Amino acid sequence: MPSSTPPSTPRSARSCRLDQCRQGDPASRARVLTNLGSSSYRLGQHGEAMAYFVRALDAATDAESLPRIANAHMALGVAARAVGDLDRALEHCNRALELHSRIQHDRTANRILNNLGDVHYAAGRKQEAAGLQRRCLQRARELHDDLEIGIAAGALARYALEDGRFSDTMVLARESQEAAARSGDHLHQAVATAVGGAAADRLGRRRVANQRFTQAMQILFDRGAAGELAEVCTMYADVLRLRGQDDRAFALMRMAAERDFRKLAPLLKTGR
Repeated sequence: MPSSTPPSTPRSARSCRLDQCRQGDPASRARVLTNLGSSSYRLGQHGEAMAYFVRALDAATDAESLPRIANAHMALGVAARAVGDLDRALEHCNRALELHSRIQHDRTANRILNNLGDVHYAAGRKQEAAGLQRRCLQRARELHDDLEIGIAAGALARYALEDGRFSDTMVLARESQEAAARSGDHLHQAVATAVGGAAADRLGRRRVANQRFTQAMQILFDRGAAGELAEVCTMYADVLRLRGQDDRAFALMRMAAERDFRKLAPLLKTGR
């Protein structure tokens, strides 16, 4: 489990929060249930998170609080995508977008475009996904929202890499990397750096690629972000296989599968 993931909420603390849910007003219950759902989601307990978010939506509806209703729909959209219920994810994301737009929460509404793009991408509708991510990126630039610039540009960089548009990938990855660094979003910064490295390698810039992957993996290793580090190791393994460096590629894939990165540093120093 990555160190960036918060520790499991102690049972006594959860019981206390649930007592607050039963005793508090509907708006307070919605807030507590949303927080419990978010904690469960970060722990990978997506089914439990969904249950909390459904209860949060009920409480927010009882409270007649549009912001809390919108937030509950947004959370349900993300959780539904995580469990593979893409139709339900679209339904909740669209409802959240409608409500946040109505109450003029511009930044949050724009972030839902990114969520919708992720849902369409997961459903194999890449053209729709790219259109939503472009809308999100343009609006994020207008709002000077570095966090969302980093996320949306990073998604578009990955799409460009898959399409073989390597120069476009480099440009988008750089924008994502720089925006994520400004916002302190080190995980997206690292992944964007790695995506740029993969594109650099395909453009024949092997030394740049090695530097980018090393930088990305160091950021993630320092933060104990095992999931993202496994993703980047897999990306680098694909690059190494294309170079014919099968032994190093296999070693990286094994680390990614086992989530054991103790031998990562010496591996990166060899065979560059």
